[in-house]
Amino acid sequence: MSLGNKKFFKVFLLIVVALATGFSIGKIYVSTLEPEYVSNFSDSYLMEKDEESIAQNVAKAQNGAKPDSFNAMQLYQIAEYNLNNAEKFYKVGGGKVDTIISQQQKSEKIKVGDMYVYNKMSPGTVSICSQIVYDASKESIKINNKGVFTDTSYENMSATFNVNDFESWTIEDYEEIFNTTDPSNVMPYVICSTTCSQKKFSPVTKNAEGNYAFEIAIDGQFLTVAATRYSSEIKFSSNLEDKPIWQSLKMSVVVDENFNFVSVDYVETYKMKYGPMTPTVTDYFSERFYFGDDVPSVSQVLGREVA
Repeated sequence: MSLGNKKFFKVFLLIVVALATGFSIGKIYVSTLEPEYVSNFSDSYLMEKDEESIAQNVAKAQNGAKPDSFNAMQLYQIAEYNLNNAEKFYKVGGGKVDTIISQQQKSEKIKVGDMYVYNKMSPGTVSICSQIVYDASKESIKINNKGVFTDTSYENMSATFNVNDFESWTIEDYEEIFNTTDPSNVMPYVICSTTCSQKKFSPVTKNAEGNYAFEIAIDGQFLTVAATRYSSEIKFSSNLEDKPIWQSLKMSVVVDENFNFVSVDYVETYKMKYGPMTPTVTDYFSERFYFGDDVPSVSQVLGREVA
């Protein structure tokens, strides 16, 4: 571990201890250190501590253990492992952003083999219409933030992306802006023993459809760390000066008997700086997951043939 990472880790431990014990370490001290350590944690660094336990739990699941034999955090991590290692998947989400203004949003993420396509659309005062195309086999990243909406209705929201408007990025460029070492990461939050150390999760229960449901909640500095890459994504896609100031998160998760995500519903609360204002923002967002034959073609999500 580098000297810089050791310094950031020590700062984080101080805050974790303070939050866990109720000991106040002072507003001036925290506000001085917060930007320094939050901006320097990568998702891979946060997950290092859990790598061995995740491998063990995945092995248990593959050897016949049932989903309800794991707690919420463990089950989420197994499902995320399966998602990241699937040959193909399609994740589509939609919802509403409530703040000074209210606007609809939609996101799509698809993987087929080594090809990933990410669409993010939100028509309104703060218009977002972007597409990221990542070819893992070539480590090629192309980003277009100049999409043109063809339908702004919530049910049929869609856009076109001119091939001439894409910019080529290196992996290093992507890491610097999005604070992640792997462009193939598709889940917004880093769910691990560090970010979930508050243990604000429900029991895992079997629902009427035969799937397994649970809830995870995170707040305070733990949420700021859990959103380490998602904060960078929001700042970039919304063209903001600063990252969001996180307040609360509640995730309602459903996983099937094969340890694949079925759905994740989010209620997120944070503050964003718009010029002289810092309004509170509440996102209500629902994601649905598809695998195997239920995955559309990459060209359907791209809106054109793959170049």
